[in-house]
Order: sequence, then structure tokens, then C-alpha cells
Amino acid sequence: MSSAFTSAAASAAEAVIPATESASQRLADAALELFAERGYGNTTVLDIAKRAGLAKNSP
Repeated sequence: MSSAFTSAAASAAEAVIPATESASQRLADAALELFAERGYGNTTVLDIAKRAGLAKNSP
């Protein structure tokens, strides 16, 4: 495997990690807000995804 390929793959992986962390943090924040507003039993996963600004089928 060439050094350029390895470097490019590592850069691509690093670029994905912050986006994933950001999405995870948005989901956690949205869930906590909705639980406080509506209660745990009255909050759906779709509500959380919408509040976080994520599509229903986002990876």
C-alpha cells in the first residue's frame, strides 16, 4: 500500500469523526431538551432526530 493512499485514508477517517461526534452531541442535546419538556415517555426517536436536525435514516 502506498504512503499517499494510507495518508489519504487517514485524512478521510479524521474528517468523518468530528461530524459523527457532532451528530451524537446534537442527538444527546435534543434528547435531554425533549425529555425535560415532554417527559421520557412522551418523546419519540423521530422527535429527537427532528430536533437535532437529522434525517430519519441518517447513518
